[in-house]
Amino acid sequence: MDWDQNEELVEQILRTGMYAKLYDEETTYGYLTYLTYRVEDTLFTWKKKSDVDGFWADLTWEEYISFLRREKTLLLAAQRVLFNTVMAFPASAFDFTLSEAEVDFPVARYDSAGMLHMAKLYSFENCISIVEFLMFRAERAYYPLWKKQRGPHYTWELYIVELLHSRREFVDPLSRAFRNALVQLDFLPAWQMIYPTIQEDAEIE
Repeated sequence: MDWDQNEELVEQILRTGMYAKLYDEETTYGYLTYLTYRVEDTLFTWKKKSDVDGFWADLTWEEYISFLRREKTLLLAAQRVLFNTVMAFPASAFDFTLSEAEVDFPVARYDSAGMLHMAKLYSFENCISIVEFLMFRAERAYYPLWKKQRGPHYTWELYIVELLHSRREFVDPLSRAFRNALVQLDFLPAWQMIYPTIQEDAEIE
């Protein structure tokens, strides 16, 4: 089945929840927090390097986060960057051959007190949906590998049951591929496309 050509089935699966939720809500929210940091860090790093004499030149991380929290245009842009990047992540980019995956995700913006300042982009409910959609895409990419082994009668429903009740050897490659995807998501192309459209409004202060 060509999943990308069957949008109606994909929408039905997402609506009915017919996919495996491999992480609890606390872990899922932790993944969203990491993605939020990466979205915000990507813009900050890019503009600090490319705007050395302009608006961003002397902006600290804490000032940037305060600015992001109160500048609705920029906050909405960050939401779009995160959403669009997750949606565009290709199935071919999930690597199910990894023997290891990230355990502690790299974060470099802690302050002297060990606090990480970020702007909240999504509500708890929406963040769960975004992270679970990425997991669903990983499950979609993983399914054909097992269907090829199990045969033509190995349905999506059987696959999901096996994910939820199977041994670690079956689930771990999927989990590692998903966690690796969290690190591999590249938010810069979306920022480079979206930010110029809001730059004049965002930098009016």
